[in-house]
Amino acid sequence: MTNDRSLRVNEFRSVYGDFTIGANFKLEPGERVALFAPSGSGKTTLLRWISGFESGASGELTLAGKSLSGVVPEKREFGVVFQDYALFPHWSVLENVAFGLEMRGASRSDRESRAMAFLQKLRLESRAKTLAGHLSGGEKQRVALARALIWRPKALLLDEPFAALDLSARGKAREVVLELLAENPVPLLFVTHDAEDVKKLATRTLEYSGSEDGRTHRFGTL
Repeated sequence: MTNDRSLRVNEFRSVYGDFTIGANFKLEPGERVALFAPSGSGKTTLLRWISGFESGASGELTLAGKSLSGVVPEKREFGVVFQDYALFPHWSVLENVAFGLEMRGASRSDRESRAMAFLQKLRLESRAKTLAGHLSGGEKQRVALARALIWRPKALLLDEPFAALDLSARGKAREVVLELLAENPVPLLFVTHDAEDVKKLATRTLEYSGSEDGRTHRFGTL
């Protein structure tokens, strides 16, 4: 049995006409790595390919020593938070947080008790029965993070999850991510355009290079 818990991307390549994105890198457990590069460089395309939602690309992807070639998104064991949070607006906060556990076969009593414990950590227990569509932006962000992490994924992917928050809420959101990852130190890869996110959250920034004509973008050095 392997002890490798890293996330590896080898020879990723995505081509749209004359626009090319490439990547080679490795993330270890506990690393918090920022994709911090110009708009249009392919950050979200890369993240969507890793999470399984982008099929028009090639490359080798492994997580915890397991190849994810041909594995559907829901079987990839990533916790994923996109910018719009993708909550179920007509479900309660508790139901949204418990969803990942339900998908993995947890009993109703188990998933609800674990979801409530998570909400208490995030100071959202009073909102447990509130419909997700009625939450503020900061509350939605915390619920989305709780849903992504409650089932202890093997890696976490964030696509600008703080972009809709004001400065105060962004700071609190970073603290939540750090607190939750301290309990489950998995590789984190996140897209951001905010240098403060990099400063406060990242352990390093993934190296980026772009061609002078803007048609070739590359992440990582391996």
